[in-house]
Amino acid sequence: MKFYTSLLLLSSIFIIISCSKDDPELNRGEIIFENNSYELNKGYINFRGDPDFNMFGIHLSNDNTTFTENGKEFGKNSTTTIDLIFFNEKDSISEINNYYPLRYSSITDEILTTEAQYLIGSAINFNLSQKDGNWNANPRIYNWNDGSATIENISGIYKISFILEYEGNIITGNYIGSLETVEYF
Repeated sequence: MKFYTSLLLLSSIFIIISCSKDDPELNRGEIIFENNSYELNKGYINFRGDPDFNMFGIHLSNDNTTFTENGKEFGKNSTTTIDLIFFNEKDSISEINNYYPLRYSSITDEILTTEAQYLIGSAINFNLSQKDGNWNANPRIYNWNDGSATIENISGIYKISFILEYEGNIITGNYIGSLETVEYF
């Protein structure tokens, strides 16, 4: 009888593990830059200030980030982060399913779109390291020629993809999963 009980238990565990592989993995993503892939597995969202202004920010990283009045404190294993800042001219800021083209090129100093919803800007930190209490990135990129982001929110699961052009280099990325709401961004 012990044999059949053990066999039943092992079979149940195998079935549960096998079925979970069919589900999409959540809180996963990556940034691809210069043929290197950088993992993203933490996501945060902040609805900035006045709801009538309709700005929001998304922060993605490979480790926990703590948001304080003084800024961000990265987790000890942080190596990659991206901040995306958006404007959304919808009646409700919760309606953020959309395509967001980059509004302004800081490289060419020109307006790229007159759409009502747009990507205001972005900053990406690669190869983060901490020295003497300060975080350094190499490189840190925040000036863009062109780009866009797409966000889909289905019952609190976000699908985010972006493409940004920086001095002829293309940076792409994606993330699928939950976003923790934070007060400061």
